[in-house]
Amino acid sequence: MKKLIIATCFLSYSIASFGQDSNILANTSTNRVTTKQLRLFDGDQAYVQENWNVGKVIYGNDTFDYLPINYNGYNERLEWKKDGQPMTFDKPVNSFILGDTTVGRGYLFKSGFYAIDNQTEYTFYQVLYMSPNSKVLKYVQYKTLEKRNFNEANVSVKFEPYESFYFANENNQLTKIKTNKKSVLALFPDKADKLEKYIDEERVKIKNMEDVINLIGHAEMME
Repeated sequence: MKKLIIATCFLSYSIASFGQDSNILANTSTNRVTTKQLRLFDGDQAYVQENWNVGKVIYGNDTFDYLPINYNGYNERLEWKKDGQPMTFDKPVNSFILGDTTVGRGYLFKSGFYAIDNQTEYTFYQVLYMSPNSKVLKYVQYKTLEKRNFNEANVSVKFEPYESFYFANENNQLTKIKTNKKSVLALFPDKADKLEKYIDEERVKIKNMEDVINLIGHAEMME
């Protein structure tokens, strides 16, 4: 598999504690939190990381284990490795931290959100932003891409990742979001006029999900 490339979204927040997920979250004075974003690239396997590093697995009863884990983006499930073989879990997993579990270096994934599109309440999302009232989530799915070279009988299969983003309200209901002003304004209908005025006057650019998250954070602070 091609070497995993990670692009981080550093938002200017200081590291502090925020409940159970404090080991990878950054906290502000308004209890907003943000994590780094995991970027994915296609490869020969459907796992989001090349290596099976020890991560934290949190179960439905709030117990946890530290195990060598990886997320299978094709089958959309968390797996752990035992004696060199990938294994599935025999008890419900609510969330997990993929990669380094030290401060600011892991990637938090959660389930338990309302069904949307083809996803269910058991689908895992990476948490990019979390406040007392909302979350910004990234959904990752790997699809197969077949390729046959000219004059060759064999077909090579690659796994190509697809990403989509969602806004979760305080009731864990999801809305799909895009990187444009219209999408952000629709999340805050009671503040849309004020938020649009801020965007226009400050000439705020919305080019990526980091920009969207910054605007969501600003909107939540508006009265």
